[in-house]
Amino acid sequence: EPNTAPKVAKKTVPPVFIGRKWTFQPEASDAESSGDRLTWKLGENPPAGLEINSSTGELTWTPDDEVEIAKVKVNVVATDDGSPPLSTTIPLELSEKSVFKIIFDF
Repeated sequence: EPNTAPKVAKKTVPPVFIGRKWTFQPEASDAESSGDRLTWKLGENPPAGLEINSSTGELTWTPDDEVEIAKVKVNVVATDDGSPPLSTTIPLELSEKSVFKIIFDF
């Protein structure tokens, strides 16, 4: 049976807050899943500090205030271990929000 590329489950990406740890778990499955395992990586030009677990695909990031408040586009690539290996690219749009600290002086 020929190898097919991993299929991606649609999930809502939570907003990213500057200065707070953010995590997201993309999901993908492989039709030939009995033996195929997926490996994960970030596509080109991810924002500074964004990391991915190559085994699970979990993304983690704590953006600092030097990150431009905007929508950041990131590609996540899931590759199976079939023959030949096939990949699926998951485009994510991360909406960044700033969080203001309010200090009360009495």
